[in-house]
Amino acid sequence: MDKASLKFVFGEVAEYSLEVYRRIRQEICNNKYQYIFYSNEGFISEALKNGPGWTNQYYCMEILQRIYLASLTGYFRQQKWLDGVCSGVSTNNYILFCSSIRGFLEAATDYYDALECIPLTLAENFKLMSKAVKGEITDSIIGFEELENILLHFQEASRQSQEAGRIYSPKSAKAYMESKNLKSLNLYECYGDLCEVTHPAKSSLNLFLNADDYIYTFADQDTKLMQSFVDKYSKPLSDLYMRVENICVITLQVLNLFQIEMYYSQAAASLNTENLKIWDKIHRLIK
Repeated sequence: MDKASLKFVFGEVAEYSLEVYRRIRQEICNNKYQYIFYSNEGFISEALKNGPGWTNQYYCMEILQRIYLASLTGYFRQQKWLDGVCSGVSTNNYILFCSSIRGFLEAATDYYDALECIPLTLAENFKLMSKAVKGEITDSIIGFEELENILLHFQEASRQSQEAGRIYSPKSAKAYMESKNLKSLNLYECYGDLCEVTHPAKSSLNLFLNADDYIYTFADQDTKLMQSFVDKYSKPLSDLYMRVENICVITLQVLNLFQIEMYYSQAAASLNTENLKIWDKIHRLIK
C-alpha cells in the first residue's frame, strides 16, 4: 500500500495506520491455526453428552472465535479496498478511485455498525466468560444471544439471506452511514457523490468532457476531480478510518485478556491504545 497515496486521501493518520496494518498482516501470514465450528446439530449432540460445563465452555470459545475472525476479516476487507484507493491515486484514475472509496465506505461502516459494541460487551461479560472457557460454570447454561446475532449478521449477511428473511439480512448503505454515531460525518452525502461516478449514468460520462454551453471538448480531469473530492471529504473519511482501526485493535487487545493462544494477537499487544477513553470503561468493567 502506497503511503503517499493513502496520506493524500486520509491525511496524517495514514502513517500510523500503515504500521498497524504491517504488524497485523505479518502476524496473520504466520498464523497456522484451524478455526473449527460445530454445526447446530453437532453442538446439540455434544452438549447433551457432555453437560453444562462443556456446553458453556465451547459456546463461549465459539463466541470469542467469531469475534476474532470477524475483527480481522473485516479489517482485511477494508484494507483491500484501500489498496484500490491507492491504485486510483497513483495511476490517476478517478473512476477506480471513486469505486474503491465507495467500497471502503460500505465495508468500514458495516464493520463499525457490527463491531463498535464488541470491546465493551466483552469487558462487561469478561468475568463470566472467563469462568466459562475454563469449564467452571457447571450448574446452568449461559447465553449471549444478542452478541451472537450481531456476529452472525456481520459474517453471514447476504442477498440470499435477505430473500429468506433470516436475521442476518444485509442492511442498506444509508442505514449504516446514517446510524446514530456516524450521522454527523455526512458519509451518505459522500456516498451519493461516489455513486454518481460509479454508476453508468451521465456523470460518469461527463468526466471526459468539458462543456461550454453546447460546445464540448475532450478533457483529462482526473487529478482535478480527485483533489476536489479529497478537499471536501478527507476529514470525515479520516475519522471513519481511525474509528474502524481503533475498534479492530481494541477488540483484539480485549480478546488478549482471555489469554487463549489461538485468539491472542501479539501485534495488537505491541500497540499502545491506553490513551483512548474507552479503556477507562474497560478497566472498570473487568475488575
